[in-house]
Amino acid sequence: MTSALRRLDVRILFILSLILAALVAVFGWRVSRRQGDIYYQSVAAGARVLAQTHANDAAHFLVIREYAGLEEHLAEVSQIPDILGIEVYDSAGTGICAIGRASLQSTPGPLPFRSRTRLPAAGGETVRREADRLIIWTPIEAGDRLGWLRLEYSLAAVREVQTEVWHSSALMGALLVLAGTALMYLVLRPPLNAIRQLAGFARDLNRRKGDRVASPGLSLETDELAMALNEASSELATSERRLIEEQERLAVTIGSIGDGVLACDRAWRITLMNRVAESLTGWTMPEALGRPLPEVFRLVDGQTGDPLVAPFEGIMAGRGRVELAGHPLLAARDGSRRPVADSGAPILNAEGEILGMVLVFRDESARIQEEQNRLGLEEQLRQAQKMEAVGQMAGGIAHDFNNILTAIIGYTSMLISQARDGDPAKELAQRVLRAADRAAGLTRSLLAFSRKQKMEMKPVDLNEILKNQEHLLRRLIGEDILLRTEPATEPLIVRVDAGQIEQVILNLVTNARDAMPHGGLLSLTAHAATLEAPPAGAVGCPSLEGPCVLLCVSDSGAGMDGTTLERIFDPFFTTKAVGKGTGLGLAIVHGIVQQHGGLIRVYSHPGIGTTFKIYLPRLDSGVLVPESGEELLARGGTERILLVEDETDVRRVVRMMLEGGGYRVLEAGDGAEALALLAREAAAIPLVVSDVIMPGMTGRELRDRLAITHPGTRVLYLSGYTADIIQHKGLLETEADLLMKPFSSRALLARVREILDRPGR
Repeated sequence: MTSALRRLDVRILFILSLILAALVAVFGWRVSRRQGDIYYQSVAAGARVLAQTHANDAAHFLVIREYAGLEEHLAEVSQIPDILGIEVYDSAGTGICAIGRASLQSTPGPLPFRSRTRLPAAGGETVRREADRLIIWTPIEAGDRLGWLRLEYSLAAVREVQTEVWHSSALMGALLVLAGTALMYLVLRPPLNAIRQLAGFARDLNRRKGDRVASPGLSLETDELAMALNEASSELATSERRLIEEQERLAVTIGSIGDGVLACDRAWRITLMNRVAESLTGWTMPEALGRPLPEVFRLVDGQTGDPLVAPFEGIMAGRGRVELAGHPLLAARDGSRRPVADSGAPILNAEGEILGMVLVFRDESARIQEEQNRLGLEEQLRQAQKMEAVGQMAGGIAHDFNNILTAIIGYTSMLISQARDGDPAKELAQRVLRAADRAAGLTRSLLAFSRKQKMEMKPVDLNEILKNQEHLLRRLIGEDILLRTEPATEPLIVRVDAGQIEQVILNLVTNARDAMPHGGLLSLTAHAATLEAPPAGAVGCPSLEGPCVLLCVSDSGAGMDGTTLERIFDPFFTTKAVGKGTGLGLAIVHGIVQQHGGLIRVYSHPGIGTTFKIYLPRLDSGVLVPESGEELLARGGTERILLVEDETDVRRVVRMMLEGGGYRVLEAGDGAEALALLAREAAAIPLVVSDVIMPGMTGRELRDRLAITHPGTRVLYLSGYTADIIQHKGLLETEADLLMKPFSSRALLARVREILDRPGR
């Protein structure tokens, strides 16, 4: 049977027979349905007439309330063929009588009495078909509605009509199929014999590869077809030779490509790969040929290591070129993994049909390393820009803060000088002055963090700084922390701003205290060292080598993990609770140490503690000389001085300082007012004390005007901004006399006296 179905003539006849049989079956079914519908309409009309007739009869019995006669009448009606049941209900749905039978073959009889039933919602006659039954509700009326008659009518006759029509149609269809099959066999036999002969001709033609083969000679048409096939065979043989040559050239070209190339057919079997693909996958071309693509080209997620399902189905579906997203790794045959970037595209024939797919991929290891290096440099640049922005902000804050501190320090200094020894107010004023000095130190720390503070670099002994701060540090850390300071036995001379180094120690000790909430050990040591190269992981000045001073601050606190260590010097980074830290302490330490040309190395481990090692360039002990004490001189005078300051509080306190030194002071709120005052004054004014930045006219612009109108007048500038900011903005000449805010009365008077006594007046 199976071999017979493989013959073309048998398959054609079988299929056509099935089609004819299906058409006949559909036709017979439609005819039987149509005849059944027509007969149903006729039966339904008769049943409705019958129901209406007996509803009228029932009305008579209900009017005279003759229920027994009604039941006898219904029993007679139920004998009518095709009636399965007849029931009467009053208008409230209460059953009056019911006669029926289970099937047409059984005898009618009284049905179980139903006291109430659900009546039709519609007011008139209702007809409903249920399977092989027809249910008709007809109202019983005699002027008023007296009730309802329910008639159940059998439709078995309708089904019998449909079945009879269907059987007749099926018989006619079977005869038609047999006749049609016989006719088609007679028509198809000659061409099928010709096809068999031509199939043998084609096999001979294929074996001879382009040589001419004699025609079977069945007919003129077959001779023409044989001639055309001979010509096509010759052209095909020529095309095959050209294709082989083209494949050889393609293999050479693909082998020269620097990226890996893989090709597969529509069944995902490898058909081609070049030498780079062999190197990256670990498979040779003979080994991979015919293997499934996912077996040779295996991708895993670069972050989780889980296998990746490459979206190559989209290429085969005709959605064009696809590139891999995410972080894929190519898992080679030997288990090694390397990052790759790849893309796939469909292989199309001349008609646009998809024949397979080609993948091009490359090793991304070198590019990713370069990208990581670039990102590292960008992060360093962003950090530098962030530090620069914070530095600019610190400079602006310092200006306003210094103006405020100038007034506080000035007024407090005068209160101290005017108070008597033993006066409680004097002690309170001294406390205010110490607090103001600490605030001034905070300003210097902010400027050191921004690397804009003009440092007062002097040779000092680091041992002395440790000794001087020990008392303050003990009060800072509390009694539950043991403080151990170990200065070196030899002098440790460094050129530093002593106030800034004190700030470094203070910040580190504060951090250590916060890391030991339940007490612990805090150690500060200093000794000489020699650096042959910067320690690994140190930050600051990378060129520091040779003799150094090493300051170590160690605690036995909670310690830090690697993630925290990477960010401890970032501005505003803190591990403390909100409101417990600013995140600037270690950033300020980093800024100060870097400004002094030093290095910081941090060692820490969770649960063990933290050690900060600070390296500073060491000087020879012979460079340390005692201070001359000249800055302590604060002689006054009687000269006239013009004070120009836009801040009222600062102007008032500076005037009081100058007048306290015996000077006669004229004051102005801005440059224009100062010029107007000078124009009215006949006597010479040897010195102008002026703020640098004022509204309307800067201090330098005032000085330039004075150089024309009063060439002999000298100028002392006051400013809360740092000197490098002022000079960078062009607000101050390079050799100008500048006194930075805040300053004490003694410092102001000493500087004024020095300028007035300068030769060349």
